[in-house]
Amino acid sequence: MDIFEKFDLVEDRTLGYGHCGRVVLAYSKKNKAKQWAVKLFDDQSDQGEKEKLKHLFTKEVKIRQKLNHPLIASSCVALKYDTHFAICRQFYPNGCLKEKIKSVTEEEAERYLSNISSALHYMHLKRICHMDIKPANILINSYNEAVLTDFDLSMEIPPNVQKWNSYGGTLAYLAPEVSNPHGCDPFKVDVYAVGVVLWSMVIRRRPRSTLNYLHIVNKTLLIPHRLRIALHLLLHPNPEERIPMEALVDNLANGTLLQLYMDRVKDEESSSESEDMQEQECDS
Repeated sequence: MDIFEKFDLVEDRTLGYGHCGRVVLAYSKKNKAKQWAVKLFDDQSDQGEKEKLKHLFTKEVKIRQKLNHPLIASSCVALKYDTHFAICRQFYPNGCLKEKIKSVTEEEAERYLSNISSALHYMHLKRICHMDIKPANILINSYNEAVLTDFDLSMEIPPNVQKWNSYGGTLAYLAPEVSNPHGCDPFKVDVYAVGVVLWSMVIRRRPRSTLNYLHIVNKTLLIPHRLRIALHLLLHPNPEERIPMEALVDNLANGTLLQLYMDRVKDEESSSESEDMQEQECDS
């Protein structure tokens, strides 16, 4: 099937670029009032690149078929033809979070965090990691809610796999432990990326891999208390101490994020005191 049989592409209206190609605006031939976003996997003359794109296209389609959540952008059709692969999804006229990242209000930051966490928790329950969470891959719907999209780097993690050692996301959003040659927990890498997105909304700066995000949080006074706590839980440098999505969703819903954080601080203090006592006993 040819995509041009179903849609009229607006070639001069590029909505965004990704690892595999670009997203363009399109109109349905059957209903001109209906707009779609069409992700075109770039045509490559090199056979090796074509096979790679075919693999990424097939993988993304299979992952999208397993996802059905109101805060995950759904696809209407996926098409293969001679020169291109294409995935068509609903068009979001409000654009993506990247376009409004420096004007997000405190209320919106909390709402978007809740939205992203809900969608990602759903994915993690299915053992699917997004692997490239960033503002450009978060759309804003007509209810001013955040919607996850772009799954070309997403991976389904087998049940017996605890660590992953292949990450191709955006450098500024990658957790520090991805450099571990023995691999790391891919679900906690997603969590860290959510923290960087929240950091960008709160600090209103573009993230860079060379920045110490929590150091900047600690130096910035005018951060609402709830968001400051969320940042510390999401951006913890130790992945074992980083909050999992399930706990984040539950505590956001129940308003118990502060209590969770205080409990963790007490545990860390108790552990530190215990270690000090052991060292003193050894010295004596």
